[in-house]
Order: sequence, then structure tokens, then C-alpha cells
Amino acid sequence: MSPARRRVRWASRTLAALVAAGLTVLLAQNPVAGAFTATTDDSGNSISAAASFCTTPGSTTRIAVGDSYTDQNSPTSNYDSDSLLRVRSVLSRNVRTWIRFDLPAVPAGCELTAATLRVYNRQPNVERVIDVLRGDPVAATWSETTINWANQPAGVGFPIGGSILSGAGWQVWGVFDHVSAQYAQGNNGFMLKDRNEDSSTQYEQTYDARQNTGTAAELVLDWG
Repeated sequence: MSPARRRVRWASRTLAALVAAGLTVLLAQNPVAGAFTATTDDSGNSISAAASFCTTPGSTTRIAVGDSYTDQNSPTSNYDSDSLLRVRSVLSRNVRTWIRFDLPAVPAGCELTAATLRVYNRQPNVERVIDVLRGDPVAATWSETTINWANQPAGVGFPIGGSILSGAGWQVWGVFDHVSAQYAQGNNGFMLKDRNEDSSTQYEQTYDARQNTGTAAELVLDWG
């Protein structure tokens, strides 16, 4: 290689190194933010970073802010002062439980990924399935101090059966669909009822009302 050509190549390499060094210093002093985009060999395909991310992923637990039960045999009676909630199946004397939670604002960038209702069952019955429905959001908002059999909202949504317990403990229901609907359409609480009401034999289960510190009903919301 001739001396002249070697000098040209050396000068080109030196210039490239100086430009790279200058860009490094410039970027360090003036950082910029930008969205990541990757393009494949096919110019029609590209991948872009999400515009936002869940700021607070994880679980949120809400404690019941209202609960009571309604008795078909005493349709205008209210049981707000009782420390136990009841679900009963027997002909013309069915009993249902109502529970309400305040739903938190959805964390920025997050989506609801799961929702679990937990109610402490003091007297479970392995022969029965207890369903959860949500209160009709179109109906008047119920209050624990005034709800009774005659004025209770209709239960709407797909009935979700809870876990079966052989002894006292937390009974759980996966209520993702119900809670999603409450966020979208309005929150009028949850109804617990025996799947097969009007039984010829009486079946009753008792749950802790919110007066019982530590075993009040809970709603666990997962965000992601």
C-alpha cells in the first residue's frame, strides 16, 4: 500500500473515532427519552414499547363497608345489628346475605387481573353450594341499615359457587367477572345465596359480619 493511501486510511479512522467520542459526550450531557422500536427484515412488521406501565402492581385488600341479610319469612325486617350473617335454604323461608365494598380507583396503567371474595364461614355445610351474584346496578343502592327481603335488589351476573369447607374458615369465591362489571356498570354489592333455595329440609350457614374485627369479609384485588 502506498504511503499516501495509508495516510488517507489513518485519517479516516481518526475522524471516525473523534466523531464517535463527540457523540458519546453529547448524549451523556443531553440525555433524551424515546420509545423503543424494532423493525424486522419485513418492513411491514415492527415492535414498539408500551406507552405506559402499571405503576403499582400487586394486591389490594378491601374490608366490607356494609353487610346484612334478608329473610323471606320476615320480608320487612332488617338485621344490620346482628354480628352474624346467614344464608338459608328452606321452603318459603330462604335467607340471603348482602355485602358491600368500596372499590378503589384503578392504579395508573394497570388492569384488574384477579378478584377474590373471602367471607369467614362459622357454620359451613358440605352438602350445599353458596353462590355469589352482584346486586343489580340499575336498582336503588342498598344500605345495611334498611335492606330487607322486600326491597333487596335482584342478583345479576353468572352465579359463582364458593369453596366447600368441612369446618369453620374462610370461604372464597373468584369474582373477577363480577368486579369487572362493577367497575364498568356500577357497584351495588354482592349477594350470597344457596344455589338450591326452597329446600324441603332446612340448611343454614352463618358468616361473620363486619362487626367481628379480623374476620370481616374481604375483597382481594390483583393488579398487573
